[in-house]
Amino acid sequence: MRYDDLDAATIERVKTHVIDTIGCGIGDFDEEPVGICRNVALAVRGNATIIGTSRRTTPDLASFANGAACRYFDFNDTYV
Repeated sequence: MRYDDLDAATIERVKTHVIDTIGCGIGDFDEEPVGICRNVALAVRGNATIIGTSRRTTPDLASFANGAACRYFDFNDTYV
């Protein structure tokens, strides 16, 4: 599949979801569970970035911390 194969409605929907995900990752930066995940990740040095920090960790731990941040405000288990 190529980008040109996607219709305008699909492209717009993906943009909306990506912006929402990034917004959640930034918006819940100070929430306790997100902070705990971030602290666990930042205990190890690496070359991957965690949203909202200038420090780096390993790619797997950055994915863990960023994933927790992006999902926390989206209620993790709830799908409408």
